[in-house]
Amino acid sequence: MEKLFDRKDSVTYRFGCDCHDPAHALDVEIQKNRPNDVIIDFYTTADCLSWRLKWCWKMLTTGFGFDDEIVLREEDVPELAKILKKAGKLNKGGIK
Repeated sequence: MEKLFDRKDSVTYRFGCDCHDPAHALDVEIQKNRPNDVIIDFYTTADCLSWRLKWCWKMLTTGFGFDDEIVLREEDVPELAKILKKAGKLNKGGIK
């Protein structure tokens, strides 16, 4: 994890993929004046020319690109934290 931005109104952290491909990332933005608002951006890359053409066509016809964003509901933020904490323990063999 690295801190990408520390702005007056928000802080953004980047979580990289285990494959170490810089194109695979998850950006988490926390609003300083509304700390329960968590914005998650995620990215991917097209593997082949046919996918690139499909994405270009989608962008031209719908305006949607190949990244996406989700704003978590306030009540889901603690649950996500619990799940991620549990996943960390699973990786260390703490919970079976």
